[in-house]
Parts: sequence; C-alpha cells; structure tokens
Amino acid sequence: MFLGRSKPRFLWECFGSLSAVFVVGFQPLWLL
Repeated sequence: MFLGRSKPRFLWECFGSLSAVFVVGFQPLWLL
C-alpha cells in the first residue's frame, strides 16, 4: 500500500522535473 502510494508521487515528481527542464530548454526558442 505504501509502495503503491509512493510510486505515483515519484512518477509525478519525475514528470514535473522533466516538464520544467523541457520548458526552460525551449523558453529561449520562444523568446527568439
């Protein structure tokens, strides 16, 4: 139960970090 509850949080944090890097990486392109 604890693993099933912590796994979605881990995936959510990983997805959040990837989306943040994606936005920061493409921000200069949008500014151009």
